[in-house]
Amino acid sequence: DALYEANKASVMTDGKRVILVKKAEHLNQSSSNALLKMLEEPPNGVIFVLTVKDKYDLLPTILSRVSVYHLQDLPIEKCAAEVCKNREKCDMKTAMNYAEIFDGRYGLVLRAIDEPQFASIAIGGKDFCRDALRSDLFGMLSHLSMAEDRDTLKDLLNACVLWLRGQMRAGVIESKKAEAVLDAVSKCYEDISKYVNIKL
Repeated sequence: DALYEANKASVMTDGKRVILVKKAEHLNQSSSNALLKMLEEPPNGVIFVLTVKDKYDLLPTILSRVSVYHLQDLPIEKCAAEVCKNREKCDMKTAMNYAEIFDGRYGLVLRAIDEPQFASIAIGGKDFCRDALRSDLFGMLSHLSMAEDRDTLKDLLNACVLWLRGQMRAGVIESKKAEAVLDAVSKCYEDISKYVNIKL
């Protein structure tokens, strides 16, 4: 579908398209080959953006045809300061709280400031994680009950993972216990991506 859109772009009046391929390391052989062919002779006005955890996960032939940019999350204090600059209604304490939950991911912090429901889910994700580290099953279940659908549950688990990784990096939480929680949350994330009853 993306390649069809890219070809269509060259005959459109403005002729501009950006095609974003998230987690390009998961492309299979045939989709990688199709992308490679398009990168060899790209239509006019089309920009491809591929995101990967490690550039070496891409086929060498694809890697040789792209420019590489390394993106890093902002330090928590800088993230909070930038958020306060761009959101007058936000105070530093609130911005720091969300920057810590989202481990310096600026876009997610802005979303939490702008969307109270998302902010509530993010805080629930952090609290869920704390309860998981204490093996407090009742607390964990009470936070999970906030999630009415798959997308909300994914947001909650994502906040849990980001906060936990930040705490691990800061040396606040013992890595062995944290890794066990991360493994369990990753498994849960995979399971809810399938057609299953999310309450189960």
